[in-house]
Amino acid sequence: MEPSYVIRKATKGDCQQIVQLIKVTLRKELASFEKRKEHVKMTPEVLQRDGFGDHPYFHCLVAEISGDAQATQPTENTGGDNSKGSDTKLIGYALYYFTYSTFKGRMVYLEDIYVCPDFRGHGIGTKMWKQVGKTALDTGCCRMQWTVLDWNKRAKDFYSRMGAWDITNGEGWHLYQLDQKDLAKLDQS
Repeated sequence: MEPSYVIRKATKGDCQQIVQLIKVTLRKELASFEKRKEHVKMTPEVLQRDGFGDHPYFHCLVAEISGDAQATQPTENTGGDNSKGSDTKLIGYALYYFTYSTFKGRMVYLEDIYVCPDFRGHGIGTKMWKQVGKTALDTGCCRMQWTVLDWNKRAKDFYSRMGAWDITNGEGWHLYQLDQKDLAKLDQS
């Protein structure tokens, strides 16, 4: 039986459940593989501040099911309340933000896309992914980019089928980062 769900823009009231999806579910599926459990420090307050102020740093779509759909498929309890009340539950999210390419102009970066395991295989992630792509087109972006862990063959195969290509192999780009403590060292040198 197909779950009954809606994909909509996230609201401030969704932040508790989004953080639970990040902390509980991703910690089990993703952070343990990365051996970086301690790096998941997101809180609902930070998410609310950064995503729902006058100048949001990100945008987010959520996949939501009603109480009836929850009864038909068992899922991990993510806790928290959202803006529509306790008869609904978030089962996925796609978090993205706008950035800029000095070569081509505006672009969208898809930071995370996630669907709870019990609801995979129903096209929910595909619909959220396509909706982020449509947002990129509607706002005049030249492209959409994201990263994928090397062990996630299922995701890599999906993206390839959808026409995406791996710029790591194709163009030789590598992703680097500085953590906050390393950023602070820059200021001291």
